[in-house]
Amino acid sequence: WDGKGLPPESVYKAMSLDLAETRKNSTLGDLSKRLNIELAGYRSLLSKTARALPFKTEPASYKEALEALDERWGDPAYWQAVRRNTSSITPYYLLAAVDHRVDDLGEIAPATPDQAIYLDIFARTFWMGLVITAICLVLAYPLAYLLASLPARQSNLLMILVLLPFWTSILVRVAAWIVLLQSSGLINSALLAMGIIDKPLELVFNRVGVYISMVHIMLPFMILPIYSVMKNISPTYMRAAISLGCHPFASFWRVYFPQTYAGIGAG
Repeated sequence: WDGKGLPPESVYKAMSLDLAETRKNSTLGDLSKRLNIELAGYRSLLSKTARALPFKTEPASYKEALEALDERWGDPAYWQAVRRNTSSITPYYLLAAVDHRVDDLGEIAPATPDQAIYLDIFARTFWMGLVITAICLVLAYPLAYLLASLPARQSNLLMILVLLPFWTSILVRVAAWIVLLQSSGLINSALLAMGIIDKPLELVFNRVGVYISMVHIMLPFMILPIYSVMKNISPTYMRAAISLGCHPFASFWRVYFPQTYAGIGAG
């Protein structure tokens, strides 16, 4: 059977015999579950048909006998769903992850609009990850530079503040941000009390809340590798560049900054 139209009589007979066998070995549930993913309503069709099998007497036409049990056996879409799942290897889940599917002709086609959700989710996730990384870098770089430039005593005190979040579970930190950012939280209550806003801001369960909480969680992971690299950069490079006539700003970007690429990449 090439998958076009309805299958021949031999396929109807094989389906009848196989469904009768599934009741004996208790595999009907797995079969109906898988086919119901392909086509809604397949579970009820298989259960209804299996209860009527095996036939008491061999029918003259298995096609007519099955269609008499349920007219859906005369719908090519149900047979094409079976044909798409005859291989032991299926691309169903891989294609679904990129908003595609195998159509009734066995060709790869875009998923229907109500099922095409994953590419948008992937794009949104990567974009938010990029924004969070950029914010962390903008905040972490000057902090790491300050830590690397200060005397040891002051640097150690600031390092304690950087490491302090690691003493608290991520779950606790997320819960704390929910308490702070919710409509009746401390931030909205303070802004309302000062008359800065007239109604609570939506700061939680949206992108704003994700950006704030994720930057707080990931910022130490950006600071530490950059600081580690900066600590090993000799200050003589900058002094040498400035003594040769280079402007301090240009010296930073042309001499110092390139040496911190490893820390930025690690962060």
